[in-house]
Amino acid sequence: AYRARRSAATPSPRPRESPRVSLAGASFAVCESMAPSQANCVLNHEYSRRLWEMGESFAPLLQEAREKIRHVEPWQRGTQRTPSTAFCILVRLFQLGLTEAHMTKLLAQKDRPLVRALGFLYLRYVLKPELLWRYCEDVLIDDGRAILEEGRKETLGEWLRGVLTSQQYHGTQLPRIPTKI
Repeated sequence: AYRARRSAATPSPRPRESPRVSLAGASFAVCESMAPSQANCVLNHEYSRRLWEMGESFAPLLQEAREKIRHVEPWQRGTQRTPSTAFCILVRLFQLGLTEAHMTKLLAQKDRPLVRALGFLYLRYVLKPELLWRYCEDVLIDDGRAILEEGRKETLGEWLRGVLTSQQYHGTQLPRIPTKI
């Protein structure tokens, strides 16, 4: 009886929580959304350290994404353990915690479909599934003119449809979206 009273009187220390994003409707902790081995690989990469040194501002990260992203696959092409530029920037965006204004700027990059794709990946990892449609509707109904990468025929809308309907993304696991959504 004493043990039960004692544990009720003194709360146990809370486990350290993962950072959460501030975007309205985002509910998943970063470490719960991405495979731990993938997140560790990205966080321990030299490029991620350089992104960290850029500071807490969104604008330099957006500019970095505009200049450096060549594809939005998780790994550098031809490797399975070297994280891509896009995923290093994505994890840094997780750490910053984007606001609605940040997300609007990211998705408004009409001349850079890969940067927009990075924004949709961010949303796919952190946003509650029932809120995804609000951000994705216009792109899914897109007329097909926004080619994702030069030399490929896949449009941003086609790519996004695949990201929303599959739990696998280039060999990595995405958060589950219930079928009723």
